[in-house]
Amino acid sequence: MNPFNPSFGKVPTVFLDRNKLVNTVTKNLENPNSPYQTTLIYGLRGVGKTSFLTDVSKNVAKKKNWIVVNLVPNDKILPTLIEGIYKQSTPKLKKIFDKINGFKISAFEIEINGQKSNDASVSQIALETILEQLKQQNVHLLVTIDEVSSTPEIRNFASIYQIMVREEFYISLIMTGLPDQVSELQNDKVLTFLLRSKRITLSPLNKLDVKYRYREAFANDGRKISD
Repeated sequence: MNPFNPSFGKVPTVFLDRNKLVNTVTKNLENPNSPYQTTLIYGLRGVGKTSFLTDVSKNVAKKKNWIVVNLVPNDKILPTLIEGIYKQSTPKLKKIFDKINGFKISAFEIEINGQKSNDASVSQIALETILEQLKQQNVHLLVTIDEVSSTPEIRNFASIYQIMVREEFYISLIMTGLPDQVSELQNDKVLTFLLRSKRITLSPLNKLDVKYRYREAFANDGRKISD
């Protein structure tokens, strides 16, 4: 009878006070000058950051000319992102990628002019190459990363992302994290652009709303519950 259907990483049946915000983020991403192009979502453990991120990414993935790649913060962010873009692409886009001179991508590796993606610079060039093709086809990319912290891998990726934005590629980034981790990342001396990103604070659920939803669930089952 739990109306909130709690389960790790999934969007609950009842998503209190968040639907409007999810729709706002989803809609605003369509604007090339949207303040939500780079968004940081933070809050305490258990307030629904992952569920919020999941809901936004699912909504965006339904849109025409959008690719959504959900990443985990590990040491292979760029190669994983490139492979994710390729896998999520339409057959038409894959043919375009396959025809790029000197560019090769498979399930196991990425190459640019014979150099493999274990070289960070090769991965960056590969990403730029793909984003250029996406822009020409008017396809937008949303990258999501859950539970970030100020690791070398995340800092490096954020730096590369900043370059991609400066080059006016069609790329957006949404990350979640605990308040102290987000703050540390934002205040990195080479990532100050994150201070200008859209910040969304998710607070604990409103207790009166929780009470109302439980009362409604009992009533729908023909039962009464006292205050």
